Parts: sequence; structure tokens; C-alpha cells
Amino acid sequence: ELADLGPDGLGEPRVFTALGATSHVRFHPGGTRLAVGTWSGEVALFDLERGTEVTRMSGHRGTVACLDWSADGGRLASSGSLGVHRVWHGPGTEGH
Repeated sequence: ELADLGPDGLGEPRVFTALGATSHVRFHPGGTRLAVGTWSGEVALFDLERGTEVTRMSGHRGTVACLDWSADGGRLASSGSLGVHRVWHGPGTEGH
């Protein structure tokens, strides 16, 4: 589980439940989304303003070892522990 306490760290916590154990997280450059990689090889995207899950993507057999957004926030790159690299496209990465 991941908790958002708001900008000042004093707000009511919103809890985001990811898939299994979390291996890596990366904030969107605009601060509106959070990408979460898991030990089971999935990537989950959360909308931080709404407090909801946007999508879940699978494409790695091993652990998601690294995540990084492009500078414009339009693509998300993920690398798995078994050497597979993925680039996910689009606002919700629905075009992955």
C-alpha cells in the first residue's frame, strides 16, 4: 500500500493499493500520476488527484526493476529484472 498525505504531509491519508509487493515507484513529471512497479512484473498507474487506479499493465516476467517517465510525461519506460524493457505510450498508457 502507498499513502498520500497531501502537499503539506498533514492531510487525511489516501491509500493506493498496488499489485503485490512494490518494487519501484516514479512520479509523473506533472505530479498528477504515480507509476508503481511490482515484484510480480506488473505496472500500475494511479491518478493522484482523484485517488484512483488508472490502469494496470503487464509485460515483465520478473520484477519491475526501474521506471522512468519521458520529460513530457507522454511515455513511461519500464525495465524488468530479466532484461526486458518496455515503453508505454499515452496519457493512461492505453496505447502500450
